[in-house]
Amino acid sequence: MKRTLQLGLASLLLIYLPFITKAQTENALDFDNVDDYILVPGASPLIANSNQISLSCWVKPMNANITFPDYDGFAGIRNNTNADFYMVHFGTNRVEARFRNSAGVNFDVVDTALQVGVWQYYTLTYNGTELTLYRDGVQVGTTIANGNIASTTDDLYIGGMMYGAFNYYMKGSIDEVSLWNKFLTPQEIRCYSKFGVPQNSIGLQLYYKCNQGLAAGTNTGLTTLNDASNHISGTLNNFALTGATSNWVTGIADYALYSRKMCHNGSYSFHGQSFASPGTYMVSFHSVAVCDSTVQLTLAYADTSVNTAGLSLTANQTGCTYQWIN
Repeated sequence: MKRTLQLGLASLLLIYLPFITKAQTENALDFDNVDDYILVPGASPLIANSNQISLSCWVKPMNANITFPDYDGFAGIRNNTNADFYMVHFGTNRVEARFRNSAGVNFDVVDTALQVGVWQYYTLTYNGTELTLYRDGVQVGTTIANGNIASTTDDLYIGGMMYGAFNYYMKGSIDEVSLWNKFLTPQEIRCYSKFGVPQNSIGLQLYYKCNQGLAAGTNTGLTTLNDASNHISGTLNNFALTGATSNWVTGIADYALYSRKMCHNGSYSFHGQSFASPGTYMVSFHSVAVCDSTVQLTLAYADTSVNTAGLSLTANQTGCTYQWIN
C-alpha cells in the first residue's frame, strides 16, 4: 500500500520487512495416460538382497475416474512374481503400495485419502519387519512384512506399471523420484518432503530431480532422465515433448524462497554471509538433524524514491513498513 504524507519538508525512512514464499516451481514430467512411461533398466540389483528399501516421489495425479484396467502407476519395480516394490493409484482416492519378496509373498499398504489435482509426497519404506507408507511426511498405513528381493534383472518404471497384458499409464505429473537401499525414518521422510533429498545421502541409489527441459516448451529429443545419484539414467518413452502435457512441465519446490530488500551502497547479512549486491543466491543451512535445508535468497534494491504533488509526498516503495521523518 502506498501512503501519502502532507508536510512542507519531509524525507522517507524505510524499514524493510521480509516477505516469504514457501515454494519455488521447478520442472517435473507430465504423463498423458496413453502410452508415456520412463524405463530405468537394471534397477533391481541396486536393492537386491537388502532388508531395507525405500521409494519416494512427488505426484500430482489427474485421473479422477480410476477403474480397472485404467490404474495409474506412480513408480517402482514390479514383475508380479518375486520382485515388487511399487506405488499405484488404483481408486479415486486410493493408493496401493506393495512389497513382494523373493518367495513370492506380497504385503500391501493402502492410503485412502489421495487428492486428485494436488501435489503430494509419497514414501514407501521397508525395514525387514514392517512395510510403511507415508503421504506428505505423515504415516498413512503400515503392515508386518518379511524377506527381501533377490532379483537382479528387473527394471524400475516411472509413470507406468506393468501388469500382465496391461500397463498402468499415469495421468498427471511426477517429480523428485528416489530409490534407496535403506530404511527411511519418519524424521528423514518429513525433512525430505520439505527440503528435497541431499544428493550424497547414504543409501541413495537413484534420484531423478526431473529439472530438465523447458517447462511446456519444445523439448524434442530430450529423452534421457538424468540420475542425480550418478547410477542409472532413465529413458522417456512415447512422450510428445512439446506443449503442456506429455512433456517437461512446471514441478514442485524442494527448497524455500526468500526475498529481501537491501539499501543502495549497503550489504545484507544472511546466515553468516554478507551479500553486497542484488542477485539470486543459494544458501544451505547445515543442521545436526538428518538433512540440511536450502534457501534461495533473492536480493533487490529498495525503491527510496518519492513522488511530490504540491505539499503531498507519496512513497513509491511497496511491501514494507516505513515512517516519515523531518
